[in-house]
Amino acid sequence: MTSMKYILVAPFAIVFLLFVELAGAQSSETPQDLASDPDARHTFLLIDLQGCPSCRAWKRQVEPAYSASNLGILAPLERIEIREIDQSPYAHLERPSIFPTFVLLGPKGNELDRIVGYNSADFFWGYTDLLFRNHGIL
Repeated sequence: MTSMKYILVAPFAIVFLLFVELAGAQSSETPQDLASDPDARHTFLLIDLQGCPSCRAWKRQVEPAYSASNLGILAPLERIEIREIDQSPYAHLERPSIFPTFVLLGPKGNELDRIVGYNSADFFWGYTDLLFRNHGIL
């Protein structure tokens, strides 16, 4: 019976520790303060395919809110169609085969991470927040 108590308490302890860690990592700088430094500016690149249903869903469900969010301030969205990528400053990136693909770029244009595909706004916001935190942007 004692081991059952640990099984029930463990998930709550993990959530609590995660909350404490995230709360302690808060900075007094606002996203606007961080975004005003051009040397520290990140880019969130959307690579899409014309006619892609998931791309249209993301544009309808998420894009308007992204630009106004803290994430959109810290890493402004740029969009490129896959057919145009070879003639763009993003030709060095690995070409995706699933669309949309979101690429988080560092201040020097280097790829930090990517999200492949889109299935829901909840998934996108949760995963993007985690991605930005993992790279020290949030």
